[in-house]
Order: sequence, then C-alpha cells, then structure tokens
Amino acid sequence: MIYFIPAWYNDRRTMYFNARPWSQKQKLIYTDDITNHVRLATRSGNPYQLIVPNYTPQLRYHMHRLELLESNFVSIFDIIQDLSGKNMEVLNFRELEWAEGTEFVYNPFSVVAQENGQLSAEVEFGTNGQLFWITRIQNDIPTKRYIFDDRGFVSSSIFYDAEGKYHYQEYYNRKQEWQIREYFGAYGHHVEVSESAQSRFLKKEYASIEELVFEQMGRVLGQHDQENDSIFLAADSRHSAEVLKLKSNKK
Repeated sequence: MIYFIPAWYNDRRTMYFNARPWSQKQKLIYTDDITNHVRLATRSGNPYQLIVPNYTPQLRYHMHRLELLESNFVSIFDIIQDLSGKNMEVLNFRELEWAEGTEFVYNPFSVVAQENGQLSAEVEFGTNGQLFWITRIQNDIPTKRYIFDDRGFVSSSIFYDAEGKYHYQEYYNRKQEWQIREYFGAYGHHVEVSESAQSRFLKKEYASIEELVFEQMGRVLGQHDQENDSIFLAADSRHSAEVLKLKSNKK
C-alpha cells in the first residue's frame, strides 16, 4: 500500500480549507507533485490511498478539478465528523429555516436576506453555484456562519462573540450533532469532544486541532502495516515531523 499525503493547507488556519466563495479571490491549491503521482497510481492499479488531513467540506469539487474524484481518497475530517459517502445532493437555501416574512435580494455576488427591511443574513456560493456558506447578521455584526458540505448538508458552524470575532466552531455529523468544538483567539485554541462522540477518540479534550488530526491520521496509517508499505509525503514543515513519528515500519 502507498499512502499519499498532500499539503493543501491554509496559511492562517493550518487544518482549514483554502476555497472561497466564487466572488472572492481563490487561494485553493489546484495541483502539486502529489497530484501527478496519485494519477499514476490510479492508472497502475496498485493499492494506494490519498489522505487529506485538513478540513475541506468542498472536497469533492476540489478533487473533480484535479481529476481525482474517482481516486481512493479519505478525509481525516470525515472520520472526525463520522461522515461517509461521496454522493452529492443539491441543497436549495430557500428551503432552509427562515423567519416568516424573510425577503431575499439578489445581487451579482450573493443573496442578501432581510427581515423587516433589516439585513439578517448573506448567502454565498461556490465556483460551481453550490451553496457555500450562510452568515447570520444582527445589527451589522455576524453572529453565526453555516458552512456547507458539497454533499448537501451543514458541515460546521462558526459562532461569533459580541464583537463579531470568532468564538468557536462546531463540526457536525449528518444528523447535525456536533462531534468536536474548536475554540479561537482569546477563548483558547483547544478542541472539545462531545460526550456522544468520546468513544471514537483517545481524549475528551485536545490542545489543538492539529493534535486531533494527527491522532486520527495515525489510525489510518495503522490500519495496514505491511513490510512494503510506503508513504509519499509532500515536504511541508506543518506535517513532515508528525508524519515521520507515525510511519511505523513504512518507508
């Protein structure tokens, strides 16, 4: 088995995604050397697995752009969130729960929701027209942001404090049950695990999201430990040392 680990990280939040709504400047890495080798492995028919470490709710669109959608890939955050499957469904934002009398105003970049003439939310879309995120707004200050998985459900929510700064982020399964909660800024950078999900993790609380990600990556790498296993790793200071600790007998 060959394991491929790319470095598609976010410069500000390492384990976060790079994609942006279509109207904003895109920072997503479209290709790297790992991409070409995964394509070769797919054609060769040899057993392999592409491990995506960072949180990427729009992963299927990204893999499609890289012509890797049919490749054997696993998302560490799918494991963390207890998600499975690649099937994608279309989600209409108007069918979500809105206050009675909400009006939608369409502009060239997004859709603005208004309640009694006051701005209450902004709906933004991805490059393929898919629902990307919805930001709830009160008195011109963001209060909550719903981030959508490209398979057609809410993947996580960011909660803001009274000043409109990040407070924490909840990551959900398909039943909208939060699995982990990540804190930001003055509230710390630790991660809490929900009581219902604790049996799937080694700890109830982690010092950082990176600690949790590498714990789960170690489990993926440990599922098979054959003598001829190899890890093909994109050289990156954000993961190289940690992966080398997890490699066991792999080359």
